[in-house]
Amino acid sequence: MFCLFDCLTEFPGCCLDESCGETVASSLASENSHLTELDLSYNKLTDTGVERICPGLMSPHCELKILRLVCCEVTSCGSLSLALAASQLQELHLSCNTLGNMGLKRLSAGLEDPHCQIQKLGLRQYNLSELSCESLASVLCSNSTLSELDLREE
Repeated sequence: MFCLFDCLTEFPGCCLDESCGETVASSLASENSHLTELDLSYNKLTDTGVERICPGLMSPHCELKILRLVCCEVTSCGSLSLALAASQLQELHLSCNTLGNMGLKRLSAGLEDPHCQIQKLGLRQYNLSELSCESLASVLCSNSTLSELDLREE
């Protein structure tokens, strides 16, 4: 069976929305999927779309290493936090999303999981509050794989 997601890896600004989440998850979970990088930036995925993608990320068949969700209207990170411990992701880019303190706290919980393999985390243009800084500091103290944290405001 041919799937568009098996041959393309970049979909920035393609008018994708939360309804595509299950299709992406299905492709990631496929035994025939060999995607290692996926860019879904600048699409209106929202928390619902990301939540629908997460079962694919947690599939034992998923080989994805790099996921870009820049400017995708993500605020919660609850499901994504759980997926971090069960996936092979090494890079996660969440810049230009409005995670807020609770979203970053949930994300931090996933990053602190000993099974999390994230090495690079992108959170550009994210106005950090004191509480958010505390969450990130906790991650930096406990996560042995995280080697690059991008907090630039450009």
